Amino acid sequence: MKRIVLLIPLIFCLFFSSCQGGSYGILSYQEKNIEAECTLNGEYKILVTKENGGGSIAFLEPSELSSISFLIENGKIVAKSESVLVPLPEKSATGILAILNMFSLSEGELYTAKQEGELSYMEFLNDYGLYKLTLGKSSLPKTIKIISHDYTFDISIDTILLK
Repeated sequence: MKRIVLLIPLIFCLFFSSCQGGSYGILSYQEKNIEAECTLNGEYKILVTKENGGGSIAFLEPSELSSISFLIENGKIVAKSESVLVPLPEKSATGILAILNMFSLSEGELYTAKQEGELSYMEFLNDYGLYKLTLGKSSLPKTIKIISHDYTFDISIDTILLK
């Protein structure tokens, strides 16, 4: 009987603390506008930006792709090459949306987390796939791997600028 009496306050505390939906601040860098130069799959240099609810991906290297970019504006995704804009259906652009979403993750999507020294390893699961993040000592992402049944992206964050 004493065990039950002791368990009731513990269960009460756990229930009400989990219902508050508190924020842990593990993704606080995402609250700012972001500009990140990245290496995609060890082969492509891209510039990923996130600002004011929109974002973009621009190819930097190889030079043959440097005129191609993808933008999200007003919830629509657009492919751009110089002055030509081509609207893309969301269904055919999930890989692009997954990369753009790497700076818009939610703490509610947190799947696993662990700390080893100065590095943090976190996994987030959402509609675009499983995101495996490695955060450095400044709590900024160093690498991001995105895994889905349609694509796998290995992204290293070469430089990141928070505005």
